[in-house]
Amino acid sequence: MPEKRTRRVLYELHAWSGVAIGLVVHAMFFFGAIALFYEDLACWEDPSQHVFGERGSFGDALAIGARAVPEGTRTLALYAPEGSSRAYALWYLDPSTDSWDGLSVDVARGVALPRDVHATRFLFSLHYLWHESLPLGRYVAGVAATLLVLAIVTGVIVHLPHLAAQFGRFRPETTPRVAVADVHKVLGVLGLPFQLVFAFTGAVLILGPVFASAYAGPVFGGHESP
Repeated sequence: MPEKRTRRVLYELHAWSGVAIGLVVHAMFFFGAIALFYEDLACWEDPSQHVFGERGSFGDALAIGARAVPEGTRTLALYAPEGSSRAYALWYLDPSTDSWDGLSVDVARGVALPRDVHATRFLFSLHYLWHESLPLGRYVAGVAATLLVLAIVTGVIVHLPHLAAQFGRFRPETTPRVAVADVHKVLGVLGLPFQLVFAFTGAVLILGPVFASAYAGPVFGGHESP
């Protein structure tokens, strides 16, 4: 029967796509939670942030930092000191490498020092599988997020007819395989909105610019901006 064969194909697609990218994507989720505390971890790790006293004005910090960044830098992001520290955090997009780098700006001493946040940046980069020696890793993250969307959609289609009956079913007295399958279904339904939103938005954030560049030529004559 075509319908039965289609459901079997969807089941296999759901199972294997889930196995293939489940661990990778959920590791990305875990490091994404760490990324929420990026500035706190960076301030703790960076010795140049461990200075206290008068902070000085935001404008003075921006002026000092702007003089310290490489020539041709056009994109800056300045953050006020955290807690009792007096050091401003300045991030800039290095035009020579097209990557972000940071400085700690101490207005009281009038200096801008390189930020020593290697471990924090490494943990943050794991959220989207990026490393300076493997810049294409982020596209692997985008493909993994897309496959997770595929696993979620096919899983809903496969289990939808029996979802109401299986939602409250847990049979620990049976075989471990059946019990684990029951837990998988219940927790999968409860976490469905969270996982779907994270997977879809992650795929769009990483792969969106790729598709934008692909259709910019035929649609806008090569100009990404109107």
